[in-house]
Amino acid sequence: FFFGCVSRCEMVSSQPPPPPPPPPPSPPADPPSYDKARRPLSQSEKRQDDMRRRIRAEMAYPTYVPDKCHPKVESMVRLLRDLTATGDNANGGIDLPRNKAKPFSPEEWDRMARPALGKSPSGPIALNRAKAVHRQCHRYKSEADKAREKFKEERMRMRRLKEMASTSEGGGSKMRDEIVGTTERLREADALATIHELNFRFCISQLTCTARTEILSSCWMMLGPDTIRMMAERGMVDVVCRKEREAVERCAGGLATELTRLAVDR
Repeated sequence: FFFGCVSRCEMVSSQPPPPPPPPPPSPPADPPSYDKARRPLSQSEKRQDDMRRRIRAEMAYPTYVPDKCHPKVESMVRLLRDLTATGDNANGGIDLPRNKAKPFSPEEWDRMARPALGKSPSGPIALNRAKAVHRQCHRYKSEADKAREKFKEERMRMRRLKEMASTSEGGGSKMRDEIVGTTERLREADALATIHELNFRFCISQLTCTARTEILSSCWMMLGPDTIRMMAERGMVDVVCRKEREAVERCAGGLATELTRLAVDR
């Protein structure tokens, strides 16, 4: 009996397994997605793309670095403003003090043109360093001022257009197109004013404290756009390369302090 059972069990186990059940029917395929990149851009989208390209092309610093990550060199900005108001600003230079010297008098100007106490007479003069910074960076300041004037003009134009649109004869598609175009020019002028102002400050950092600004730029590159964007989204933008940024701020502030001290020392 045992051998017979074994024989029958072997016969049963040797039979091929039943075929697997058929797979369930697949769900209906999703409709093809609408690929925005493949369709022709509208005129408005083309203008927006062109504006973004123009704005990015004007940036003298990495495009992914927020403005709050830039060094605060306000002391040098104020000093260059005062030197420009005092000196002859012809051809983008600061050469000679005017007769009506303000905020620096001719005597203060002369003192700033001398070497600082304790420094080699053959070393770089602080006033000459400031002049060099002005010559290289003033164009960004000029562009920022032009953009701000353009913004004011477009803002006044927008007010007039809205007043006209509020009247019975001011409607229509032409008026709407003019309002759209003015809105785009307003945004571009505002963005360019901000960018050129940052360009101006970044240029000051580069020329006043070249080595430390290079270290700061290397820190930005090491973090990269994704990390900086993530830190900004989490409210940590002030932490981005703080040590390197503050080193640039101290360096730039040192030149402004040296010139101010020279002007008041007798």
